Amino acid sequence: MSLGYQSETESIASVILNSNSGANTPRKLKNRKKNRRKSKGRALNHENGTQNVLYRLTAFIISFALDVIFTSLHLLRIPFALLLILGLGYLLFTHATHQFYSYFQIVIAPLCSLPIPIPYITQYCAAPVIDYQRLVDMQVEAFDTLLDESSPTVALDIKKAEMATQDLRTLVKSSDLTSKEVLADGLERFIEGARGVGRDLQKLSARVNGALDLTLAINEHTTKLLDQAAKKTRTWHLILNPVHTEAQIQSAFVSTMLAMDSDFRSIILQATSAIHNLDLLEEHINTIHQLSSHESRLQKYAKVELMSELWTILGGNRARLSIFDENLSLLRSLDTYRQKARSQVVGTLNAVQKFGFELQELRETVARPSLGEGIPPEIQAQAIKIGIERLQESRVRNREREIAETRERLEERSRLGIEG
Repeated sequence: MSLGYQSETESIASVILNSNSGANTPRKLKNRKKNRRKSKGRALNHENGTQNVLYRLTAFIISFALDVIFTSLHLLRIPFALLLILGLGYLLFTHATHQFYSYFQIVIAPLCSLPIPIPYITQYCAAPVIDYQRLVDMQVEAFDTLLDESSPTVALDIKKAEMATQDLRTLVKSSDLTSKEVLADGLERFIEGARGVGRDLQKLSARVNGALDLTLAINEHTTKLLDQAAKKTRTWHLILNPVHTEAQIQSAFVSTMLAMDSDFRSIILQATSAIHNLDLLEEHINTIHQLSSHESRLQKYAKVELMSELWTILGGNRARLSIFDENLSLLRSLDTYRQKARSQVVGTLNAVQKFGFELQELRETVARPSLGEGIPPEIQAQAIKIGIERLQESRVRNREREIAETRERLEERSRLGIEG
């Protein structure tokens, strides 16, 4: 019985143990889940702690920087205040000085208009008012006239007279005229004078074209200065130093006028030289006219005497009569060429004299101060740009006209040569 009871007891115990082991399995699973949750929580707590440290460090740095800035501004408030006071004082002083100087120029304006300069007063007189629009209009009008009057075709007319006179000189030298040597010398002087006048007229044309090139270059440079001044007037530079900006514009304006005045002086000198040589050339023409008139009278008188001879009446002396006729025909041709040359010389002389008078008047106009209100730099620059375009158009138009006139005269000369 004891053995049966023991085996039965062991079986019951094994059943109990098995049942206990099955009951403990859910608890282990729960414990594992709890452990996992705790590990995740510890990881999250670690990340949150790192972020908090970074936030605190950033906040500390920002707070420190702001503290440094505010402390620096607090310490620099007195120097900043002094600088602000000095800056405002400088602006007020500059504008007050500018206004006072302008008012002073208005007050002394009657004294500045006197012909006699007054010591210590003239230096404060107002400079010419800056008006590039008027100056550019004067430039365009002047160079239109100069290019017309100094055209190379004028020199071509003198060259034609010179070449025609050379042909006449050859005929006179080979003729039987009584005073052919004197006439040939007079024609030679005319040829030399015409050659000199032609050179003067060519130099005059070159001077005008050179002055036009210089004027275009100065205008382009002045346009750049005015563009810079216009930019300054839209910035703080005009507020800080308005007198300096105005002085730059005024200096450029005066420089342009001085350059024009210098160019016109040189052109006037060249035109004066051409006028002088044209006067001498006209005197040579008058001398030739006197000589040819005297020779014509001699030839006519000798022909009358020859025709009054009995042998001539009877039909003789035909060879001598033919010589007299040829001489008189040559003298008539000489007088015709003289009249044509004189008309060319006088026409050229009048054109150059008119050119000189207009140029002198223009030079005096440029040298006089202009009247009127100041014009903004933007408008001044635009006026100069338009003037540059007009001057370039005048040059192109004049060049085309010169080419057309030269071609026409060459064709006329070749046609006359073929007909002759």
